[in-house]
Amino acid sequence: MKTAKQGKNVLTAKPYELSYSTAFDTFKVYKKGAGTASVTFQTPTIVTVDHALGYRPAFLVFSEIGASDGGATGKYFLLPFTYPVGGDASVMPHVTSTQLSIRYGGDMNPDTVVYNFRYFIFYQRAHPI
Repeated sequence: MKTAKQGKNVLTAKPYELSYSTAFDTFKVYKKGAGTASVTFQTPTIVTVDHALGYRPAFLVFSEIGASDGGATGKYFLLPFTYPVGGDASVMPHVTSTQLSIRYGGDMNPDTVVYNFRYFIFYQRAHPI
């Protein structure tokens, strides 16, 4: 499949005249979605997303971060995220051959807060064999 830039014929366009081509080495999405993590003060929370790829795939995870630190409902930050001060206030994603996990540190807020997150799992491996 190909998409040409405006004014170019997709049938005769050279690769640099294309906006997209499946021949390009681009990430291809295996699974995407969204979820929530309910984090209670001083209790780390881990949320998981299963996949059946059988290897560690490349991935992206975006999450809301506490409003007092520049984040707010509906504003997402690319993970990992680590606060510049001490304590267990980081958000760290990790992938295995069967699961994507996102760990929210227990010091994220002084109460129970629900964070929304979005993820993309790709067919490409996280590292070459």
